[in-house]
Amino acid sequence: MLFTDLSGSTALYERIGDVRAFAFVQSHFRYLRDAVVRENGGVVKQMGDAVMATFADAREAWSAASTMQSGWDNFRRGHLGDDDSVALKVGLHQGPAVMIDNDGRIDYFGATVNLAARVQGCAAGGDIVLSRAVHDDPEVAPLLAESDYGCNVFTTGLKGIGEEQTLWRLRRP
Repeated sequence: MLFTDLSGSTALYERIGDVRAFAFVQSHFRYLRDAVVRENGGVVKQMGDAVMATFADAREAWSAASTMQSGWDNFRRGHLGDDDSVALKVGLHQGPAVMIDNDGRIDYFGATVNLAARVQGCAAGGDIVLSRAVHDDPEVAPLLAESDYGCNVFTTGLKGIGEEQTLWRLRRP
């Protein structure tokens, strides 16, 4: 599961106006969807300025997240110029989830989804936060070792989650 959110988007609406900000958010959805589809994932839903996507494996989710963040500055500059106040936040977690048909659209629920959303909530912007399940995945570990991302490990409590979680914040230098 991959969740994204934009930091600074509410202020963006105030600063540049509803029409331009809405157009940026819609363009950002296309940008994210392209990264998800390239890695064989699917966008489950868009919520406000956030995206929930699923993948068959953590390696594909990591690759999509890395693509999103590595191209973000160019994407943002192409739409907002020098305005760097809007940042992309990405979180990844994996595990079993309940899949349902929600009026003809697939949706997911359960503890895995809740934890994935909370992991993304720990992102500050310009980073990717991984749960232990993703970080320790044997297909992801070599990709992390080869990447140019700096890593900060931290432990935190997450709303509605019983025990503290160890998470990995990855950021490009």
